[in-house]
Amino acid sequence: MQSNKSPRRLLVVEDNPTDALLLRRALTEHGVDYEMVVVGDGEEAIEYLETCKQAAKPELIIVDLNLPKEDGIEVLKVYRGSASFMETQMVILTSSDSPSDRQRAEIIGVDAYLRKPIELDAFLALGGTLKRLLELRPKVHDVI
Repeated sequence: MQSNKSPRRLLVVEDNPTDALLLRRALTEHGVDYEMVVVGDGEEAIEYLETCKQAAKPELIIVDLNLPKEDGIEVLKVYRGSASFMETQMVILTSSDSPSDRQRAEIIGVDAYLRKPIELDAFLALGGTLKRLLELRPKVHDVI
């Protein structure tokens, strides 16, 4: 289905290196061709996104909720309303199943709210979910 050759650009905002590593493995196992930048806290995410130029903008931002320095929803809230990030998909990947966290995510319009599975096989299955999300939107920057 994917006819463009360049990899999908992802930003992962995750303070747990093991979860970031598992996410890489999950995407690889599901055949996603990607370039991933990982930052460890909300402030780093904002700094990174502020420096993104049009061509380097991530297509998918995956954010943990409970981050040092800046809450994951607060990070996404900054960019969800921005015209320059309108095509960027935003996903929360968290261990929280709190109804208030889900409601906050829904209010800002995230594309998905995913719980971090405890079991390895279930975590790796997230790669398929993320792949389907990426396939929902064409790679606008690759269209000539």
